Amino acid sequence: MLLSGAAVAGLASATNASMVVGLRAIGTYASTAFNGFAPLSGGDTALSVNATPGKVISMGVFAQVTQTGAVGDPTAGGTGWPVFSSAGGRIVSTGGGVRTNVFGNFLDGSVSGNGSSSGDFVDLDSDTDLDNGNTDANSANPAGWVLYRGATGSGEIGPGSNLLVGANTQSIYGNKPNSTPGTPTTIPGGFEYYLGEVDYVVTAAGGLTDGSNLVWQFRPQTGNATWFENATRTVNSKNGLTTFTNGTTGTTFSSGPAVLIGGVPEPTSIGLAGLAGLALLARRSKKD
Repeated sequence: MLLSGAAVAGLASATNASMVVGLRAIGTYASTAFNGFAPLSGGDTALSVNATPGKVISMGVFAQVTQTGAVGDPTAGGTGWPVFSSAGGRIVSTGGGVRTNVFGNFLDGSVSGNGSSSGDFVDLDSDTDLDNGNTDANSANPAGWVLYRGATGSGEIGPGSNLLVGANTQSIYGNKPNSTPGTPTTIPGGFEYYLGEVDYVVTAAGGLTDGSNLVWQFRPQTGNATWFENATRTVNSKNGLTTFTNGTTGTTFSSGPAVLIGGVPEPTSIGLAGLAGLALLARRSKKD
């Protein structure tokens, strides 16, 4: 899947119809009370965040859904719409000496349908920090897993999905932590769907080359990921209710790349390393 611009940078790419679910860092908070949100800075990027004890990192979970046919209504030359329905899994930290505890998981309203869950906060891999979800041994039981479920009557969400509230419609999509709309973003061949926010606090920073990875892993259970291509969009001419139905069930899904926490030098460290290198060269020059 090709990606368009910084807004969707960072998830795995594919050339055919697929769904890719992954994480990206969005910003930081001043504390675990969710106050003082700030955009990424100081060398932090969507897939690489410097680690200092007490640092609070806000992550977004995204699903990129693409299809092989042209996107759009048949009346406009398209074959239908690539839509999200569900995804179940866990978010874990792997490797390295950095330790991070998850302390918040907030599902977007668009994927808070029946059966949805923010999952349990528990140490899944015995590395002393808190992960989000459950273990393979409990894959048959939905309890404890992170479960995203489309919050519409059909269970499918697409661009423009809304709900009828009284005589009016309202969007099913909320906002991201940085207050930007969580509405689907256009990417080549489909859309990126914002699924929600997951928040971590760094409890141990490790060394400069000792970073840990935060990654989404699918629940190993049949039906844990559902998406459709070439779905039909229906817009009610009286009230504007927009629904998506009758798509072809997608069969390919995968996890996006991990977000590296720590394991990268701070800018000041890079500068000090550069000065040390120059000093070493100077000493060698005097000896030559």
